[in-house]
Amino acid sequence: MSVMGRVRIACNPWGFVLAVVVSGCQDQTAPPQDISVSVVPGNASLLTGGSQDFTATVANDPAAQGVSWSIASCTGGAAVCGSLTNLTSTTARYTAPATVPPSTFYVGVTATSVTDNSQSFGATVEIHGPPCRRCR
Repeated sequence: MSVMGRVRIACNPWGFVLAVVVSGCQDQTAPPQDISVSVVPGNASLLTGGSQDFTATVANDPAAQGVSWSIASCTGGAAVCGSLTNLTSTTARYTAPATVPPSTFYVGVTATSVTDNSQSFGATVEIHGPPCRRCR
């Protein structure tokens, strides 16, 4: 916000000069920026049964409501996709399932803005089975 001013000078019958300052306000605020979400770390690699903590940051959120968490890119329950625990509006712990298919398995951990659910960010989790003990 800036203040614009003008000075008016007027003469009166007694010969004194009166100066009056007239001011007004102009609203010069910047347009609001879009809400954005980021998650750290953006990628993680875990062994079966391992866990990883994630932290979300929501920028330009006037309501400061944080995020909701979900697991994406996986169909099935916790035994297949893993699970999220210790959920807050900014943090979550992902725990990988105890077993995975023979090949590398990927899931997404997604943080979605509570204020604007069109804004989200997904971290990728790569899950590996335990090292092969018979392969040596």
